[in-house]
Amino acid sequence: MDFDAFKLHPATSKIVYIIRGLPGSGKTTLARLIAACYHTEDWFEADMYFDGINGYEFKPELLGDAHEWCFKQFTMALDAGSRCVIISNTSSRLKEFTHYMEYAYDMGYEVQVIECQMQFGSIHDVPDATIAKMRARWEAFHG
Repeated sequence: MDFDAFKLHPATSKIVYIIRGLPGSGKTTLARLIAACYHTEDWFEADMYFDGINGYEFKPELLGDAHEWCFKQFTMALDAGSRCVIISNTSSRLKEFTHYMEYAYDMGYEVQVIECQMQFGSIHDVPDATIAKMRARWEAFHG
């Protein structure tokens, strides 16, 4: 992989990467690579909300709380002046990530939206029917 693609332009001091894609598309793997390039721990995804002492325990009724937590972590990182912040969520609809973009722009960050389209298989065993519903409601981003 060409890591030079993830280096900031000399005139740019702060960047947000918004990584979106269906479950199993490589979002988390790409987020880890970018985080390593920037030596940042400011990488957040709603799935992290479900990581507990017993491992990953997804509870659909808490999905709204998970996304609120993710956005809160994001805003705190930007407010603290982090050089690079990464958000990695499915975000099948535009409204599910544009508030991240707006906050980042308001805080003076460059924003890069990356759509993962590979199919590696979901590490969280998301049912095929659920992924098909996400695919059907997918809204392309032309930014």
